Amino acid sequence: MKASTLILMFNIVFVIGCSNVQTNEVDRLKKENTILKAMIGPPPVELDSLYPPLAQAPLYQIKMIELGTLYSGFVLRIFEGDRSGAKVLFDSFREQYEALSEIVPQWKDDFPSQPLDELAALIEEGELEEIMASAEKVGNICRSCHISNLLKVQQKYHWDEFSIISLTDPLSNDATDYRRFKMSLAMSFTGIGMELQQGQIEKAIGHFENFNRGLEQLKESCGACHDVERKYFVDAVIDELVSKLGTELQAESPDMQIIGQLSQQIVAENCLKCHLVHLPAAYAKVRWKEMDQFID
Repeated sequence: MKASTLILMFNIVFVIGCSNVQTNEVDRLKKENTILKAMIGPPPVELDSLYPPLAQAPLYQIKMIELGTLYSGFVLRIFEGDRSGAKVLFDSFREQYEALSEIVPQWKDDFPSQPLDELAALIEEGELEEIMASAEKVGNICRSCHISNLLKVQQKYHWDEFSIISLTDPLSNDATDYRRFKMSLAMSFTGIGMELQQGQIEKAIGHFENFNRGLEQLKESCGACHDVERKYFVDAVIDELVSKLGTELQAESPDMQIIGQLSQQIVAENCLKCHLVHLPAAYAKVRWKEMDQFID
């Protein structure tokens, strides 16, 4: 066989091999992309019609609570030794489980039937330890899905968008969005300490007044999402801390140590605690919007 023929055959084999490698790599990346999108992306759009504002109530959540109640009732009856009662509840649980598995196509694989088959076979004649071990496997199905999806569903459908809130900038007195308002509020608060360090007490007091006005607006903004009185972050505890800070700033010789302590308490009791509650959902929604730009 001529050398040129051998070289040609080698090149063909090499190209085919490279092609297979590339195909496998593309398939791997597609699968990885799907997994990542499911992990960090928003909940499936099929849920939209089952939550307000499209639905009058959180219908999917209600169905899930019913499912959990049936499961807990089944376990309770097993511990009581009432196997016939447990069987009735388990059958209702399974019917609800299978119905829910059809609602969201992307979650279909998260509702395996085999663990339920195993549990069903043990209910009437299995040992208690066997039944509970099998029941735990079924419970872990719920747990696994909740770990991946429950918080995202809450973040999307329970928390409103901060972008719907319009406030007045404490510095410019112009209407502004929530993000810019919070930036101005932070700058006013930071300005208090900066001016005091420079010995500019009057300027520090001016920043405090801007901060105090902004904080009052912040309290009112809670009503955009909450229909009951707020008891945290903007309550009497914060009012007292801010009032003490204002009083100390107006003193003939402001005590920097007291001002520093009061400032730290305001940050700890107002800013940080409020952020711990509200930022996860707000940032998740921002992340989902940004994902649309680079994930197909």
